[in-house]
Amino acid sequence: MTGGITCPECLHDETRVVDSRPSHERGSVWRRRECAACKCRWNTYEIDADRLALLEDLIDPQRGAR
Repeated sequence: MTGGITCPECLHDETRVVDSRPSHERGSVWRRRECAACKCRWNTYEIDADRLALLEDLIDPQRGAR
């Protein structure tokens, strides 16, 4: 099991990381995951909280003013 990540196809909660690489952007990691039940594969991108806040502010500039 990988910390609450569920399969987007069958919602099974047992997945594994098949490949993991640092992304081109500093502070992020690209991971290829696979479901243990249906073998579906998908990508996840993990970024640090500071970078996430920056991206959210770019998407919704009013967010920071609230």
